[in-house]
Amino acid sequence: EVPVVRCVGLDYTSHSRETGHIIPKEPSMLIKPNRTVEDHGHQCHHPQGRAEDAARLRGELCIVLGRDAKDVSEADALSYVAPYTCSNDFSARELQQDAELAGHMPQ
Repeated sequence: EVPVVRCVGLDYTSHSRETGHIIPKEPSMLIKPNRTVEDHGHQCHHPQGRAEDAARLRGELCIVLGRDAKDVSEADALSYVAPYTCSNDFSARELQQDAELAGHMPQ
């Protein structure tokens, strides 16, 4: 079971420009609940009350950490990685871009 999904956002400057975001000095970090992880072939669930076409789907690189890590040197970082895999980022932009709908939390 996946305890938590940690995501990095605004890490592609070209995509940040496309979406009209100000490019930050450091990528944005966010978390998703573990219920957002589904096995291959399982149905994706849309946010309640949101239309299917309101959600955007794109492929992402997913890196699975095989053990807990903190203050790891760049030289040792890959030794903490278990597998690499692909994933679907299934996001409702309406919820992400409206602070009242998404809830605002300082980084």
